[in-house]
Amino acid sequence: MDQKTLLAIVLCVIIWIVFMPSPSPRPPQPANTSAPAAASPEAEAVLAPHPTEVQPAPSTIEDRVFTLRNDRQEVEVGSIGGRILRVRLKDFATELGKETRVVLDYGSGSEVQRPLNWVFKLDQGDRIVRLRNLGYVVRTEEPDHAVLEYDFEGLLTFTKRLALVGDYGVRETIDIANHTSGDVRIVAECPLHYELPATPQSSGGCMRMMGQVPDIPNLVVRVNETIERAELASLEATRHFEGRVGWMGVDSKYFLSVIRPTLPLAQSLEFTKEGNRVSGLLRYGQRDLLPGQQVQFETSMWAGPKEIERLQTLGDNLEATIDLGDWLGPLARPILKLLRWIHSIVPNYGLAIILLTILVKLLLFPLNVKQYKSMKAMQKLQPEIKLLRERFQDSKEKLNAEMMDLFKRHKVNPMGGCLPLLLQMPIFFALYRVLFNSIELRHEPFAFWIVDLSSPDQYFISPLLMGVMMFIQQRMTPTTTMDPTQAKMLQFMPVIFTLFMLALPSGLVIYILTNTMVSILQQWWINKRVTV
Repeated sequence: MDQKTLLAIVLCVIIWIVFMPSPSPRPPQPANTSAPAAASPEAEAVLAPHPTEVQPAPSTIEDRVFTLRNDRQEVEVGSIGGRILRVRLKDFATELGKETRVVLDYGSGSEVQRPLNWVFKLDQGDRIVRLRNLGYVVRTEEPDHAVLEYDFEGLLTFTKRLALVGDYGVRETIDIANHTSGDVRIVAECPLHYELPATPQSSGGCMRMMGQVPDIPNLVVRVNETIERAELASLEATRHFEGRVGWMGVDSKYFLSVIRPTLPLAQSLEFTKEGNRVSGLLRYGQRDLLPGQQVQFETSMWAGPKEIERLQTLGDNLEATIDLGDWLGPLARPILKLLRWIHSIVPNYGLAIILLTILVKLLLFPLNVKQYKSMKAMQKLQPEIKLLRERFQDSKEKLNAEMMDLFKRHKVNPMGGCLPLLLQMPIFFALYRVLFNSIELRHEPFAFWIVDLSSPDQYFISPLLMGVMMFIQQRMTPTTTMDPTQAKMLQFMPVIFTLFMLALPSGLVIYILTNTMVSILQQWWINKRVTV
């Protein structure tokens, strides 16, 4: 990597750090797992054009809280509404070395907004009733599944089945049986609620630069095959999405909670923000329930780690929730898969990063040789270029024409040193995004004092070593073709780069350190063996 390459990368990284998502998330805090206050079951009558106003009697059923569990998760459920209160992930600690596990808590706001607490609007012709917080009775409770039942005035029966599926999934079916002699039209809504920190911080500026910004949650949705992402903290009051809804959810850097409609498909989606509470509603189209028959609603919820292969297995392009960038994603995802493959052979992600970096450097080595040859050719022409500039200093057009003729006679492409750099930069930034946003590095040790590749080096040894290697590389690279001001700026780049690396994940520092050391070896070989 020559001086111009180093300068370009340093400047781009500075811009990237200032304007891209924060590298240092605050670990999720364990939730208070005490039983919540019972939600108030309610049904509110909504007048039809000529209805008989009816107010159903409130349910006196007690809210019973129980837990479904498997080897990977514990899902806390409340019988009122059959709502999901929180999900505890058994394999993920909140902090390195701590016994407390990551808990995905769905807020302390209105219970009607908890995940899977459906709202039903019933049109019986003479009245329209909106049912919410259904007072289910738990009929069956097993470790990994449960059956709940709610009877509405002896007219309709709601049977809700919850079952754990796979490692982190919850499948839900709701069967509604019509015991009346008339048709009932049903419109259903399925919610997802999230409560932001009381004082959400901005994700930009100097705080981001120094790695001090907490992990800000995002709204993620897939509607009509299009995936959209927005920071919840900056979400407007209400946002609508029309069309086929593939899924809706909330994610952080490492974890995802998502609801996926199965049967029937949701037709629209709405997110509403009130204060620090954000609520999403999946809206389904009208369904007609004939006398003596039943209809079924089926959906699923997935709450777990954003591991690329696991998400790809789920389908619906859920792996796109891993924030690898819109432009860099197609390049970053294969790199992430390659990193995981190397780790399957060498079970240490620090070593896997080193091997991946060496592999990338070897693949790009022919481009580096070409860049070096172009630079050396330009260096040989510097005396003639200097004479031309002195001769035609009053005529830029004539100077440019003479210089192009000079390059043509010597078969030198003045842009030859830039093309290899342009090809390398996307790979550099793709690796950067992979190492920044991959849960695979969370709490993963490397060796010696580096115990967490997703956190900064607490002793600053690797960033300082990286700065020394950059200084050595700088001394090996000639600067005779460089503008004096640019050359002077480069003298401070190792120091500036080292200061930035102090707050960045040690996995990223290991990558840049390895990249620099391999570049030094390649530069030494090129200086010895390559001639122009």
